[in-house]
Amino acid sequence: MTAEKYVNAIVKKIKCGKKRREEIRQQLISDISAQVSQGRKLDDIMRQMGAAPEIAEGFNENLSDDERKKYRRARRIKIFITIFVIIIILIAGIYVYLPKSSPIEDSAYFQRDIVEEYMKNTTIQVGKNDYAALQENATEQMKPIFDENYLPNAKNQLSSDWGQLKSFGSIYLTEVSQLGKHFAVGEITVVYENITVTYRLSFDKDMKLSGLYMR
Repeated sequence: MTAEKYVNAIVKKIKCGKKRREEIRQQLISDISAQVSQGRKLDDIMRQMGAAPEIAEGFNENLSDDERKKYRRARRIKIFITIFVIIIILIAGIYVYLPKSSPIEDSAYFQRDIVEEYMKNTTIQVGKNDYAALQENATEQMKPIFDENYLPNAKNQLSSDWGQLKSFGSIYLTEVSQLGKHFAVGEITVVYENITVTYRLSFDKDMKLSGLYMR
């Protein structure tokens, strides 16, 4: 171990202000250097001085109350800064993962008229239980729900008899981006003979149906 590392190990454990700690460090380095210049071996000097924790404890016992207060204040500030940095990192991480929305008109990936057409076609396919068309137009993750078991059960939760499609209501659209992926997300209200259903649909950049919710 070098004299520098030995002294730094001592100073690191001394509980005083930064200025006083540097003074002690310089004092120790000077004392050791003086002994080395007199012909003593560094290992012998360090062995005689003792272990770093023991030397630091000796300094700590003789520190003034003012120095102890400076140490505690500096430690609180350090802890506060550390916590603050962690919070900033967490906020930044959360921001990255949170979905962000923007007007569909500003999108570089979607056109409103095309998305609206896809939305209407999807509601027509749902109303007719057109499983083949729905699966063809859906993402791989969505395809399994468009079968003769899942879809009718989902529709029956709203009504067992929807009747024929009568009209479309207003369509609300936005672009949602998350982790580099972009989706067109919209709501459309469809009036059937016996029920009015609001669909929430999402499409990926390839205009594959990636989400379906009905209420």
